[in-house]
Order: sequence, then C-alpha cells, then structure tokens
Amino acid sequence: MDETEIMQASVRTHFLWALTRLHCSSNQTLSSWTGFNILNRDTIEPQQDNVGNMPTVNSPATQLKTVHEVLQQSVQVMQSLEIPNIVVVFDQALYAKA
Repeated sequence: MDETEIMQASVRTHFLWALTRLHCSSNQTLSSWTGFNILNRDTIEPQQDNVGNMPTVNSPATQLKTVHEVLQQSVQVMQSLEIPNIVVVFDQALYAKA
C-alpha cells in the first residue's frame, strides 16, 4: 500500500470507531481508541523507535542560523544512518522559523 491508501484506511477505521462509539453511548461495549487499535492491529508487529539527542548548538535559539544548523545536522544524521526520514521537534516559535 502507498501512503495515500494507508491514510484512507486509517480515516475509515477512525470513522468506523467513532460511529460505533456514538451508536450506543449508554451501554458501550466497544473499547476506547487505544484498546480498539490494539485489537485491530494485533497481527501487526510493532517496530521499535530509536530516540537520541543531537549535540548542543551553543548559540541563541531565536536566530535563524541556529535553526538552520539544527536542520542541517539532522539531515547529516539521517544520511549517515541511511534512513528515509527523521523527526525534528521544535517549540512553536522555532517551528515557525524552521
């Protein structure tokens, strides 16, 4: 499946769960969202994520060059690990600059 098909399947599953939960709110037999997903994906083996910290950049976070440096270092790590993507987390103010 490509990414579009995966997203469409996810939306359909969420919609089905929401409709089922709304159908009979007083005598609910369907589990919560997390429990529903555990039951729904019980044949899919979860993949472990690896989380790490980047080296500290010793300059003000509010400067564009600092944000650019963090993004460049992230791309270098991604390329050195030969992974297709990497997650970089910023607060809202730095995200706007990124």
